[in-house]
Amino acid sequence: MTRATGFACTVHCFEPQSDLFGRMCDNARHIPAASFVPVNKGLYSESTTLHFREDGYANGSARVAEDGEVAIEVISVDDYARESGVERVDMISLDVEGSELEVLRGARESIERFAPKLQLSLYHQLSHLWEVYETVKAMCGDYRFHVGHHTQHFNETMLYAIRAE
Repeated sequence: MTRATGFACTVHCFEPQSDLFGRMCDNARHIPAASFVPVNKGLYSESTTLHFREDGYANGSARVAEDGEVAIEVISVDDYARESGVERVDMISLDVEGSELEVLRGARESIERFAPKLQLSLYHQLSHLWEVYETVKAMCGDYRFHVGHHTQHFNETMLYAIRAE
């Protein structure tokens, strides 16, 4: 992301799981420090504490579950933008293991105000193939949409949305 912008952007990365947060920070060491803001929280529709259940099918994959064994802190995009003084949001990229609709609900103000480009996972639940699109469309009807699929596997189907000019 930063290479494409000539390192003229700030990337805010969210990861609630401690071990993955450490790996994320280690992997980002090639990014100039001023452009990378690691946040040891998840994203959701509100700022609260949720529980995760780790899934066995993928390394590091976890889902929100009431009976989950791991408690995590989450924050909404809108709360984070207000609390951290973010002046603009140019892009929101989500792969949040099935919580995409919840995160979008907590990003409504930011999407309406900043009209960021969106890159949203569609493959965690079959209904997300249409529900994610419908949610963004209801928030801001003037986005253009494109679906992309990036592997031969069932995952990595993404919805891309760009505000029409």
